[in-house]
Amino acid sequence: MVEPATLPVITLNGEESVEHDSGTPYEDAGATVADSAGNALDASQLVVSSNVNVNVPGSYAVAYDYTAPDGTKAPTKVRVITCLLYTSPSPRDQRGSRLA
Repeated sequence: MVEPATLPVITLNGEESVEHDSGTPYEDAGATVADSAGNALDASQLVVSSNVNVNVPGSYAVAYDYTAPDGTKAPTKVRVITCLLYTSPSPRDQRGSRLA
């Protein structure tokens, strides 16, 4: 068994939890990966899986996995995306009253 201190480490760019307006494109902030000493590894080797559906409000996950050339696997890192139902503000006149 590999000791946790020697495993590669995935770090999310940005927040672990993101709120996003449904119906608009979502682009994840990505992640980096480093060895246990903090040396950068090839982030292009990260495997990204996502079930985000911006057309349906709800909570979704973007998961990052990495396997080093020696077969050592980093613990999966997950970002939770909450797609919120976006409603545009009601039109109002100059006094702030709703328009019909």
